[in-house]
Amino acid sequence: MELGAKMEMPLDLCSPKRTLVVSEEMILHESKHLSIKVTVFIYTDLMLVTREDEPGRCNVLQNPLFLRQLRLQDDHAEDLRIYLIHMTEKCDCLLSLEAYSADQKRRVCQCLKDTIDKQLQLQRTAPFYPPDVQVGNTHTLMVPLIGSSALTLIPAVIHSQDHC
Repeated sequence: MELGAKMEMPLDLCSPKRTLVVSEEMILHESKHLSIKVTVFIYTDLMLVTREDEPGRCNVLQNPLFLRQLRLQDDHAEDLRIYLIHMTEKCDCLLSLEAYSADQKRRVCQCLKDTIDKQLQLQRTAPFYPPDVQVGNTHTLMVPLIGSSALTLIPAVIHSQDHC
């Protein structure tokens, strides 16, 4: 394999370093007039927003949201909405989710707060690796080259239809 060659590689949700922490059915507000029922999967390092197209099959609606790039805005305690800011090099996107109950909102907010804080702490204490690079509609991750005696990182690409 050529060093620096681009590989198309799916995101590994079964990695031993990645664990599903919680999944919740919520409402995603895409605009003032458009809301859809979604299932939110919060892993130890990322969050997926999906829609069930048919029983047992979920369609991922946007790029994985890496927790180290999310900021929880919990200043709207009176309603059931949860606001997240997804910060990338290109833009800051607001994500608006609505819980079905105050208890669900508390659970999801606490889970997000804990997992985001842990990711930020890991990022501060981890050795330096080249950052993820977002280019157009692809997400490039640096992954280890298998079979190399020294640690060599090569780019892997995740294609997406999302803009943020």
